[in-house]
Amino acid sequence: YYRGVTRGRRGDLDGAIVDLQAALRERPDLTRASLELGAALLRADRPAEAAPQFAAARRDPELAGRATLFEGIARLRMGEDDAADALLREAGGEADQHLAATYYRGVVEYRRGRHYRARNLLEEVVAAEPGSPTAKEAQALLDEIGPPERRWELTASSGFQYDSNVLLAPTGDTVEDDLLISDEADGRAVLAASGRWVPARTDYGRLQLGYDFYQSLHFELDEFNIQSHGVGGDFAGVGGDFDWGAYGWYDFHLLEGEKFLSRLTFLPWLGWRPAPAWRTEVSARLRNDDFYGETYGVRDSSQGLYGLRQFFHLADDRFAWVGYRYDDVDSTSDAVASRRFQFGAHEAEAGVRFAVVPRAVIDAEYSYRHERYDTASEVPFDGQPGLLPRRVDDAHRGQISLRLELTKHIALLQGVAVTDSASTQDEFTYDRIIGSVVLEVGL
Repeated sequence: YYRGVTRGRRGDLDGAIVDLQAALRERPDLTRASLELGAALLRADRPAEAAPQFAAARRDPELAGRATLFEGIARLRMGEDDAADALLREAGGEADQHLAATYYRGVVEYRRGRHYRARNLLEEVVAAEPGSPTAKEAQALLDEIGPPERRWELTASSGFQYDSNVLLAPTGDTVEDDLLISDEADGRAVLAASGRWVPARTDYGRLQLGYDFYQSLHFELDEFNIQSHGVGGDFAGVGGDFDWGAYGWYDFHLLEGEKFLSRLTFLPWLGWRPAPAWRTEVSARLRNDDFYGETYGVRDSSQGLYGLRQFFHLADDRFAWVGYRYDDVDSTSDAVASRRFQFGAHEAEAGVRFAVVPRAVIDAEYSYRHERYDTASEVPFDGQPGLLPRRVDDAHRGQISLRLELTKHIALLQGVAVTDSASTQDEFTYDRIIGSVVLEVGL
């Protein structure tokens, strides 16, 4: 026994293992020999043989703490994370084993992908014994995990856009939101600000709350100036191959300083990623629009937008996706003037994102949208007799944008969006080009 211990201390692991095994054949109840044999086997990278020796040594109350810690390490190296975690938790209950057990529990959580919990454990080790070998190993693993996610974020941006055909669209320039077509070009300044706060986060999910502000200021067409305020939050969770979440938001829009639109949005989603290279996502956006005033009051509606997207991850800094969405917009009124804006739409879309250099990211997207409106769209707006052709719209839309990070807190965004929308009713046929340059500052 003593020769085996001495050989182990000198690094002669093979000799130590032979002597300690011989000692245990003579004295199977010699728990100290079991502990020393387990330690030699563990150092020789034979954890599966070491674990039973530590289990035997745990029967001795004087050795139970060290034996439990070492068996936890052996189970960790064997890939038995659940068993390792249980043993390390038990070993951590003793003061002289606590920091070592905490470090290895951090390793277990890191291997599980629970970086938030791993960071808390490893930071405890670094704070308790800064500069110690265990603390250095803990810090090295913390460096691999990366910095913790910030609890808050503030961004502000300002820029200039040129619009070849100014539309009244509360959420920007999407086809589905077009309310009024000016057939006139104009430039505009755009101002935006947002704040995000994460009140709760674990390795299984995150709750985020936020506020958004937006203001457009046209150089000539003041009647299209929109100001928006939005508040809400989202929750995202993850488990195994699945991730899920829900987004809820309330937006209030002003048109030329007057109350214009109150909008409530709820969007649950579910993602499935069985392999690193691809991910499937399904979503359902439910939205309710309540307009103020007589002019746009007929556009009050509820919407269900149901989507399926397939993402292909080509590398760490690039991915592509294709998708399909079905849009169902129903008027909240049965009046003909309201029902003429009801429609069902099918939309196919595709996009790609890639980094041309580490701080420059390009996004490119294309979509085709087919909208078929209610039969009420055949009734002329002026109430004159006769019928119009039932409204059917086909819109093609493409856009490309470049985000260039100038510094850690400043980014330059440049983009071009092109829309070509054809309709069976001429007044809804239009094309549009938007070019934009925006400077963003974030804290």
